[in-house]
Amino acid sequence: MSIGIVETKYGKLRGEEAREKRYEGITYFKGVPYAAPPVGNLRWRPPEDPVCWEGVRECTQYARRCPQPILSAINFEPFQSDFYYQSRPEMSEDCLYLNIATGAASAQERRPVFMWFHGGGLSFGESGEVEFDPGELARKGVVVVSVGQRLNIFGFLTLPCLWEEQGENGCNFGLMDEVKALDWVYENIAAFGGDPENITIGGQSGGTIKTGALAASPAQKGRVKRVIQQSMLCWITSFPTREEEAEKAQKYLESIGIDPGLPVEKLRKLPYSALLRKSQVVGSDNGPRLPGSIVYDKALVPFADMRESVEKYASQCDYLTGINYGECRMWGFEPGGGGPILTSAKEVYQTAKQLLGGLYDKYDFEHLIQVTDENADHISRRLAAEGLTSKMGFRGVMLDRCFGMLRAEKQNKGRNFCYLFSHITPDRPEDKGTPRDAKRLLSWHSSELWYTFASLRPGVPPCRPWTEADFVLADQISSYWANFIKTGDPNGEGLPVWPSSGDDFGWMELADTPKGHRGIRTKREAMLYDHVVKLFDLPMPYPMTEIESGTIRGCYNEDKSVSIFKGIPYATSPTGKLRFTAPQPAEHWDGILPCEKWGYSAVQNEQRPFFCWSEEFMIEDSERNEDCLNLNVWTGNDGGDNKKVLVYIHGGGFTSGGASCEVYDGEYLAQQGIVYVSLNYRLGALGFLAHPALSAEADSKTSGNYGILDQIAALKWVRRNIKQFGGDPECVTIMGQSAGAASVDALIGSPLAAGLFHRAVSLSLTSVIYAFPSGETAERIGIKEFGDRTAEQLREIPAEELIGRPVPNLTVDGYVIKDGYADAIRKKEANPVDLMVGLTLGDGALFNLMQMNARIGEEYEEFVRQTFGPLADECLALYPPGESPNAAGMQLQKDFLMAVLNQVAVLRQNSGYGRTYTCLFTHSMPGKADYGAFHTADVPYFTHRLSARREGYWKEEDVRLADRMAGYLVNFVKTGDPNGSNLTEWKANRGDFEVMELEENGGMITVSREKQQLFREYLDTLQINPAVNLEA
Repeated sequence: MSIGIVETKYGKLRGEEAREKRYEGITYFKGVPYAAPPVGNLRWRPPEDPVCWEGVRECTQYARRCPQPILSAINFEPFQSDFYYQSRPEMSEDCLYLNIATGAASAQERRPVFMWFHGGGLSFGESGEVEFDPGELARKGVVVVSVGQRLNIFGFLTLPCLWEEQGENGCNFGLMDEVKALDWVYENIAAFGGDPENITIGGQSGGTIKTGALAASPAQKGRVKRVIQQSMLCWITSFPTREEEAEKAQKYLESIGIDPGLPVEKLRKLPYSALLRKSQVVGSDNGPRLPGSIVYDKALVPFADMRESVEKYASQCDYLTGINYGECRMWGFEPGGGGPILTSAKEVYQTAKQLLGGLYDKYDFEHLIQVTDENADHISRRLAAEGLTSKMGFRGVMLDRCFGMLRAEKQNKGRNFCYLFSHITPDRPEDKGTPRDAKRLLSWHSSELWYTFASLRPGVPPCRPWTEADFVLADQISSYWANFIKTGDPNGEGLPVWPSSGDDFGWMELADTPKGHRGIRTKREAMLYDHVVKLFDLPMPYPMTEIESGTIRGCYNEDKSVSIFKGIPYATSPTGKLRFTAPQPAEHWDGILPCEKWGYSAVQNEQRPFFCWSEEFMIEDSERNEDCLNLNVWTGNDGGDNKKVLVYIHGGGFTSGGASCEVYDGEYLAQQGIVYVSLNYRLGALGFLAHPALSAEADSKTSGNYGILDQIAALKWVRRNIKQFGGDPECVTIMGQSAGAASVDALIGSPLAAGLFHRAVSLSLTSVIYAFPSGETAERIGIKEFGDRTAEQLREIPAEELIGRPVPNLTVDGYVIKDGYADAIRKKEANPVDLMVGLTLGDGALFNLMQMNARIGEEYEEFVRQTFGPLADECLALYPPGESPNAAGMQLQKDFLMAVLNQVAVLRQNSGYGRTYTCLFTHSMPGKADYGAFHTADVPYFTHRLSARREGYWKEEDVRLADRMAGYLVNFVKTGDPNGSNLTEWKANRGDFEVMELEENGGMITVSREKQQLFREYLDTLQINPAVNLEA
């Protein structure tokens, strides 16, 4: 049963019932007026209400189409044969009509409504084209409304005389028609069994511009619930100003012999044919462009940037958007064939390099994408459909996926679904080698309309030999569309699942067999994501990149100048059978790995602030677990590549600490143009236990030093992956403080670390005055502590029971560490690097020279004699106690630390190694108590991380000192030389006691020749031993 005669606000209508059995009960109403004819004095004015009529108006013929140039058939296949093979409606400015298809039997039904806006840019097309026959959607329960409107110069002419006449209403007449049609539908569609509270608007190609502007206009008043945009997502769009379009319109009028300065009354009296060129060849440039642009008018179009309008007025709307495989080109487009054809691998690679810029090398495009001359066209078009395009033309499905994720992150209520249509329409044998050849067209622009509307029929169009597979696919796709129109979700019974693009970048490939996808799962996808985000400057809620193990998602700092990735696995979890073994490469994962939070720190006792070390020196927001082999990366978002890299190794005596300490934060350093990496490694017995049972099973026949092997694994990871973060693997600096400095020394001396770094920074400890125990010693201690357990039994000990067990850390095992640090340098077997080495004044504790509380000369003298032995008299002569033994002791401590630093320089100088820059931090960090320049106090100045926890204590001189120290560090990382503009000169130490003092007004300092000689003699006689008797 059909709906019969329908009564609208303006009069009664009678349509035409469907003749095909399949569509029995569906009524088509054609040529329904929704506005008065915009002719005569109504040309270039807002649409007015239609005149009411009496009786029943017969609506069985399509209305006339808006005047438009005749499109030449040259280079215009397949459209001519597919869509325009029949006679077309006449042209008239009287074109404001709707067509309605409904399967409702009465006005009491409330079926979802779909308003369709045809393509053809804003200049061509009509509302009743065969490819969007509404019958199938109507059969599936949708009331379909197709809209005719003013186009080109009749709908979008912009001239000053129109503004003067009408103000803000003097432009965007075609968009006003859309609003008027929406008003009419909202007021009248219930009479057709439609639900005015459930309206979806949709369009293809130029129709997406129409629907995009309408959905994002305040004039739609929240009545649009859903939006379908086929062949282009209308989101990254900037509308021109009235003035810009007026200039183009004036040139166009001049080109056809019309004076643009004519009064508007005279322009209205011109016949429409005088306002159009006789014909237009698609893809040609035969004069100034026919006016056909929506402009920024601050009323219907409230913002010049479409993104702002969508955010404000369409955030509640559900979106279904997509692109076709064949319509995309890597550079530009044309409606028929899809744009410039790339016919060789060379052209594809050249174009990709031009589009990708630095991403080309970052993702190693030539190895990632295999192109031959034979597949060049198809590969390039597939890449374009996926997202590798310029800003011109069709932009690929990755943009749609990002649109969905951005809206989901902003918690917009509207849902998002996107697709890539890749089904190839069948062709005839005689089409081979012509512009209709399927191998050339692929999934051509507009071809999806046969499937979204399921409008294909045997013999419709005559040029298509449809197969059963085409009819099955059309039924599936039109069901997706009908479901979305009804509920905002395309999914339904019997259909392959279509993931939301707001759910991990979900998308659907509408191929011969539709298939849903989620996540950025491949290096190729990560490259396309990177490209789209940079090309369109998308404010994505987080950065992503592809590394060797999979895709990772990070976060931004507050102003989005830095991308931060935390907890990236650089090796497999060293648990179970992998405990007490060398680290293994990280396993690959599918999908996107969130890297926004700290990874596990190594197993250790819980940290609490003590003495001078407050919260910013403690690991934070990080659980402790054996699965701790992870690192963190900070990189600036300035688009630069080949940035120098700094890898930071934390301290903590090899028993505590982690990369999550606030003072190790790399944000500031990344903002200065380097890539900053911090890492966790195994600690305590889990990181350094040497035991005969473990040595016996190892290929190296050694054990222990697992923490150093972890660091080496992290450096190898950096070498393989840091390009993905904009870093240069050929310029890596390692930096460590305290135990991290000892690690730096071990890495300098380790043959396993050769070539993995090129500069080094060592703070608060230098191994030049320490000796590492031998592997045999370490194994004996392991036996003493754990007995003769087997390797399996050692691996079964609960991790918490291993905390605090006394084992040596760095050991000379002949494999990881072949020699002590000093011996490796003397033998010229160390890795050649430039070195920055520094101590703090408080580091004297490491040499038994800190916190001397001597109050009288006798105590001070006793201390000196115990320490300097036969050199005590000379020392007391140079450092007499006088009235202040403490002052003498502190000066002695300071000069001794300078001597230790000088010893490093002498050792390296004598062995012909790179430059050595030495520094002594003497600045007192402000706080609740004055602890002076304590151990670790220099780190927050080098990283420029002056913690907010000390807010109220910091002074201007602290900020200036941080500026200076971070500047030195960044320069050293970049060039191997800390010096730079506006910095006090820092001379390299060539064994001449030249040390940079790091305090507010500090500069190069030295000691007298007599004191230099004292310390040389003392250090020559000083027995180099471990700090503790490990076997006692």
